[in-house]
Amino acid sequence: MTTRVSRVVQEYVLWTDAVQYGIRGRIVEHLDADPKERFGWEVSHHFKPSASAFGVYRPSAVTGATVEEATGQLMAYLRGFQNINVEPNSRY
Repeated sequence: MTTRVSRVVQEYVLWTDAVQYGIRGRIVEHLDADPKERFGWEVSHHFKPSASAFGVYRPSAVTGATVEEATGQLMAYLRGFQNINVEPNSRY
């Protein structure tokens, strides 16, 4: 069994006219991780980036060596949020 301990460092809420609820995102510090992947981000909902896209976009680049790197990745995802096939993230 794998156990991972993480600490929430920052939390954000995106309010947009696209959906009627807040989209939450958080920066976490993985306490036992490799320094290059020490910080990561998670988001409460995923979305389809366009009507013609194949499916919901679940980003693969979700870790970084610094809080600033992880925050930049999270903010880029939140700023691109579209109300197309929005799905809750079951791991949030």
